[in-house]
Amino acid sequence: MPVDRDTALTPAQQSELQFLRGQVDMWQDKVYEKNPLPNAQQNLWAAGEELTRYVSELRAWGKVI
Repeated sequence: MPVDRDTALTPAQQSELQFLRGQVDMWQDKVYEKNPLPNAQQNLWAAGEELTRYVSELRAWGKVI
């Protein structure tokens, strides 16, 4: 299915999405290190919530992810 200009992500949105996904990946790694940071679990939760919120907003705007 072709994606038109209105539903495709802008470069800025793509960059933000990539950054947020990277944050989730980074904190997942840090949670499971041998000696994790004391706040790693909370940071992972916050990063996941922020990613979920951003993706939900993009989808509400009609963006295809």
